[in-house]
Amino acid sequence: MASHRNLVSLLCVSVACILVLLPVTSRAEIFSSIHQFEKVLHSEKALATGITDFLEKEEARLQQLRDIAADYREHSLIGLNNSEQYLSNPVNAFRLIKRLTADWKATQDIITNKPAQDFVTGLTKSLGSNFPTNNDLSGAAQSLFRLQDTYSLETDELADAKVAIHFDDGTVDTIVDDGEKLTGDDCQEIGRMAYENNDLYHAVLWFNQAVERLEAENVTIPTLTKTLDYLSFSYYKLKNVHQALEITKKWFLLEPSNPRAKRNIDGYLKEIAEDDKAPAGPGVTRREMGYHASKEYKNYEALCRGETTQPNPFIHKLKCQYRRDTHPYFILRPLKEEEKFLSPFIAIYHDIITDSQIAKIKELASPRLHRSIVFSAKPTDDYRVSKSSWLVAADDPVINKVLLKAAYSLGLNNVSSEDLQVLNYGLGGQYEPHMDAMPPGNLFRQKQNWLAGKDERSHFGRFDNRISTTMIWLSDVEAGGKTVYPHIGAAVEPIKGAMVNWWNLYRNGDQDMRTTHAGCPVLVGSKWVSNVWIHERDQEFRRPCSTNPLI
Repeated sequence: MASHRNLVSLLCVSVACILVLLPVTSRAEIFSSIHQFEKVLHSEKALATGITDFLEKEEARLQQLRDIAADYREHSLIGLNNSEQYLSNPVNAFRLIKRLTADWKATQDIITNKPAQDFVTGLTKSLGSNFPTNNDLSGAAQSLFRLQDTYSLETDELADAKVAIHFDDGTVDTIVDDGEKLTGDDCQEIGRMAYENNDLYHAVLWFNQAVERLEAENVTIPTLTKTLDYLSFSYYKLKNVHQALEITKKWFLLEPSNPRAKRNIDGYLKEIAEDDKAPAGPGVTRREMGYHASKEYKNYEALCRGETTQPNPFIHKLKCQYRRDTHPYFILRPLKEEEKFLSPFIAIYHDIITDSQIAKIKELASPRLHRSIVFSAKPTDDYRVSKSSWLVAADDPVINKVLLKAAYSLGLNNVSSEDLQVLNYGLGGQYEPHMDAMPPGNLFRQKQNWLAGKDERSHFGRFDNRISTTMIWLSDVEAGGKTVYPHIGAAVEPIKGAMVNWWNLYRNGDQDMRTTHAGCPVLVGSKWVSNVWIHERDQEFRRPCSTNPLI
């Protein structure tokens, strides 16, 4: 009954519109002429026809909305049945954001009446910050591109929600193959985002995939030709005029009356005639520019995929052992040390933190999570994609215990320790190669800017360098999320409850560039870590200085 009442109220508004839009004639007396009454009868019939047409359209619109609601309900029930497993698949995560951004906008367009607009506005407002934005949708697409490039994922497999790493030797490691497949519209939306960011490499990959799926879905011709238009022009901007021509011919066969298609064909034919060296093949290669073409970045991506970039010269000397000598704290319960690299020294320490302590840290950190900042020209950037929060020792005894363990495992104290940083890496979350310590000149400039109030970022007011890094894993990661060291070819996998230590500085205070490291994109799952950085001052007698630059 409620739906019928709503429909009646909507009808009243629409009837008023219909009446306003009816032809206006000079008013004549009606009752004095049967003929005039006859005209009124015809007007009434036209009005009834108009109302009937409106009702049919309104009922179709309401049925469309019922179908959309059922679709949202079905997807949410599937996801909530096992949200962690569902959201660990990057394709599921992308489609969730797409359904609440691009798809939701299309749904809003279906709802065009004022009461419905009030509903849309109220619903969006009530959801507030929990409602994804177009920026979230764009970010999700960029994450898919990042995963695709780093892990050599095939576009058609990724669109089928199959996450499989293809190695240079021809082997394939299938990580997950149980997600929700992307539709042609999903692929078109991903391609469009790449196109708008001038990322023509990914645009071509995803528009091609969109065309295949749209054809299989038997969509309307305008829907398909829109994608063909994008695809052909993407090829053209990549200077592959021959392929642009072939795609446009396909478009023209579907819409022979489209003047843009005909005009583009003529233009492409002219360019090909004038330049016989124009590339003819359908292939497209990834364009790597700037830092992304460097050896360091190439090594980073290879290590993330599990490839060997250089042999470990210390492999025959590495060992696992109990350590009690770093601090009396570990006499009764020694550290379980697993050496990963000897110079620079990198080691994993197992069973450092319990599940209950991890749960407490997450509980404290979750409400405070915000986009992680970087110490560069821009506070946030795509080379670091995560959310972080900071916990102090006074927040809970667990925090103080973690800070002490990090310091004592290195033979240091926690007087010069930063607070505990907690991070969560989501879809495609990463941190590209970087150093935790800074060059002296950067430290000086940062201090000057901070004191002058020009930059609020600082290491808690400390401007001596970070002597050490301790990373504690608060979760396992199903795939991806390694910490890799591109200069030495080392890599460590996330192990829940364990931590990894390394020194950022030589004993003479210089940066040890060999400890340049990176957090690989999370491929499947969610990565939680905490970091402890200890600064060099107040550690002079625990890690004495040396003029020897090699230690």
